[in-house]
Amino acid sequence: MAFFLPLFVHVFAYPPVYHLIMRRRLCRLNFARKLTPTAGGLVLLVTINLSIVALLGFFYWLGFILIGLRSFVMIFIGSVAVALWGLQDDRSTDRGPKGLRGHLQVLWKEQRFTSGLLKAWGIGGTSLIVSMGLSSNFWEMLVHTGLLALSANMLNLFDLRPGRAIKVFWMFSLAVMLATPLVYDSVAWILYLPVLSATIWFFIPEMQRMIMLGDTGANYLGFLLGVLFITGPSFIAKIVILILLMILHAGAEFFSISKVIGRYPLLHLFDKWGAR
Repeated sequence: MAFFLPLFVHVFAYPPVYHLIMRRRLCRLNFARKLTPTAGGLVLLVTINLSIVALLGFFYWLGFILIGLRSFVMIFIGSVAVALWGLQDDRSTDRGPKGLRGHLQVLWKEQRFTSGLLKAWGIGGTSLIVSMGLSSNFWEMLVHTGLLALSANMLNLFDLRPGRAIKVFWMFSLAVMLATPLVYDSVAWILYLPVLSATIWFFIPEMQRMIMLGDTGANYLGFLLGVLFITGPSFIAKIVILILLMILHAGAEFFSISKVIGRYPLLHLFDKWGAR
């Protein structure tokens, strides 16, 4: 039920959300320079949240409370806020500066905030607020904030080809689910499977180049991945993951991720899997 419910929701949610995107003219040139609807993450936002709320309601009706109200509200509001920060960037016409250095250079030279820098500020603040509600001490809050914020942006770094960000999400999220105590947590699987399922159904039209995940979807899925990072691993493992994320972001300022993937046959094959 947790896996197949998102398919039912997706079938009904995809058409109206797609038409909303088209009416708002939220289109961008994709990597092949073809104008394509973006902000497809809105489909995921609707599909995932409706599915999880329905599941929580069903189990509550059976007499089971799967997650505490405080934790659910913090994660729900935080993820929606991050998606909206991504949406404002998808709607922006400010497409010039790339990377943190580019946004900071515009701030320094032109004394203005780019949409990307505004998004980074918003996601960082959102991550801090959520971490304050999901941490037991100051150091844990600090690490959780970094994990949520950098995870939200990490998928953005990979979202340069159809389906790549979703594949990265699958790879890291399944690794956390299978390599941490979450593998034995039935509640974690009940809440994770709708997310996995929703991304599978969205993966199909994205690989057909009918719609793009956009910053809306990349930031949203990245934040949910960050929730897994702060939930499953030990504190030492969280610090290691945080350091790796910092290295990845620093490297992305100087190296092209697409070129790095293209140099390694296995990564290139994985990157091309599902392409039509």
